[in-house]
Amino acid sequence: MTDTIVGWIGGALFFLSWIVQNYQTKMNKQVTFSNSFFWMRVVGSLLLTYEAIILQSLVFTAVNFLTALMQFYNIWVNMKSGKIKH
Repeated sequence: MTDTIVGWIGGALFFLSWIVQNYQTKMNKQVTFSNSFFWMRVVGSLLLTYEAIILQSLVFTAVNFLTALMQFYNIWVNMKSGKIKH
């Protein structure tokens, strides 16, 4: 049951990151992907990775873990470019 709750929280964070991105894009009047968007996706992906490990799904585990790594990369690029938005 705990793994299901963790999975739901991860999925919710992953989905809510799109709402954050949409709101920030609307406010900035241009497409915006802030660090808050990427951090929500990192946490969501890691929670979904945890659930996938519990479910023993290699594909689900790999996809979510690699997604988290890509989000870390995006955060690093944002920090390096000096265009950090929260």
